Amino acid sequence: MPNSDPAPLSFGRYLGLVVALALLFLLLLGTFSVEVDPYDIWRLSARNATNAVRPEVPYALQRAGAILAGRLRPPQVLLIGSSRLRRGMDERVANQLFGVPTQIAGIDLLQLPIAQEIVTQIMAPGRLKCLYIEAAFIASQGCSPKLLRYTAPDDPWQTLPGLVLGGALDQSIATVAINAGLRPVVPPFYDRHGHYHQSDAVPAVLPFEDWYVPLIADCPRQLSQMADFRLWREVLTMARQRGIKVAILMLPFEAHWDRLVEAQDMAATVEAWKGAVKAVARQTATPVCQFEDWADGAPGDKPAPADGDPLPLFWDWIHFSTRIGNPILAALAAPSGRCAIP
Repeated sequence: MPNSDPAPLSFGRYLGLVVALALLFLLLLGTFSVEVDPYDIWRLSARNATNAVRPEVPYALQRAGAILAGRLRPPQVLLIGSSRLRRGMDERVANQLFGVPTQIAGIDLLQLPIAQEIVTQIMAPGRLKCLYIEAAFIASQGCSPKLLRYTAPDDPWQTLPGLVLGGALDQSIATVAINAGLRPVVPPFYDRHGHYHQSDAVPAVLPFEDWYVPLIADCPRQLSQMADFRLWREVLTMARQRGIKVAILMLPFEAHWDRLVEAQDMAATVEAWKGAVKAVARQTATPVCQFEDWADGAPGDKPAPADGDPLPLFWDWIHFSTRIGNPILAALAAPSGRCAIP
């Protein structure tokens, strides 16, 4: 009687089956993350019941996420800067106001060399027409050695593989669980209106001072110790050579930050740094959009709709809310507004 047992799989066929199953598994996971889109990177679906409320974007994914978003949907208008932009400006509002594809790239404590790298990557498709770059002393070159651990350019999690391996799936699962009511909404997060929320919006609480004092105390007191101004000239010149309209953003800080700067005897240094940046702007015919006087709110300010209590003007000493950020976007987008780029 012939043997009816199936022939054993060869090693090659077995390996091929394992690889195929692994690729199928990765495809399913990728499809799930793209559909949920917890970082608003893929731009393939509007916010819905699965992603209306989103957790804060982890730092490990911010840089690669900004580049990937800019390559998938090349913007015509790019606003780039620190987490102040990410937390205080709603990208959906920006797209409506500018009327063209607009991207807001806010990276924690973003320093100029990394901003330059991101801008270079995003402008590569050739669609970028208008660029706004935030200038903030707290993220200036050499301002604090502590900043380098946040912005190290050789961080492996800042790469495209890191975007996948660094937690996109976990973030997608968390996003679905929050929106399905299976997990409580824990700050920081973005509500269904696109507004950022933080657990404590009392600017004078001690933890903020404990965190900020070392940052400002480590800043150099001599402008000659900073490489900012050469880099500013390079970035502004690069943009203009490629036919991109460019402007510098100077945005408001909460009053406690200004008092801390004075208490650390750094007020003169900060003003000198801003003056040097403005000098580079004049040399390169670059507008400087100054909104530092909006710390008490934009003209005609009123609380915007939000989940829970009305939004404060600031979440802490440096992060303003969309009550300030979205009116700044409106002022930038107005053809004859406060900072129309010629």
